Amino acid sequence: MTDQRVESLQKALDRFNGFSECLLAELRLVNYGYSIEIDLNLVFDDIGSVRSDVLEVSRICTLRLDGVKSMILIGGLSDWMVSHPEDINWGLSEIAGIEVSAGEGITVTVAWEGKREVKIECHSATLRNPEGSSD
Repeated sequence: MTDQRVESLQKALDRFNGFSECLLAELRLVNYGYSIEIDLNLVFDDIGSVRSDVLEVSRICTLRLDGVKSMILIGGLSDWMVSHPEDINWGLSEIAGIEVSAGEGITVTVAWEGKREVKIECHSATLRNPEGSSD
């Protein structure tokens, strides 16, 4: 069962190239902490070109993770970043991609270049496309 859920989620992520180079716009606890939602701003348009309005007009896909068992955030911030938070910009939110794997449930890893990552173990996951439909 879990392998089918992972395979289904992987197919949905593949439609968006694993969200490579997209911006993590928001990560939030919902349903009293039972679930986590991750909003990802799509950088590319429907033909694969970088959108010129990516910072002005959000095109959000929401990854919803239900039955969250654990979440680990590795900030990966440099000493300079910690000392100069006013100089942080959108580049910090640009992810390298999202990976999924099966275990007792589903493990979702949002990875950046370098040491920054979020790893979440959950029971199930769905992806809501910018048009509002779910995969």
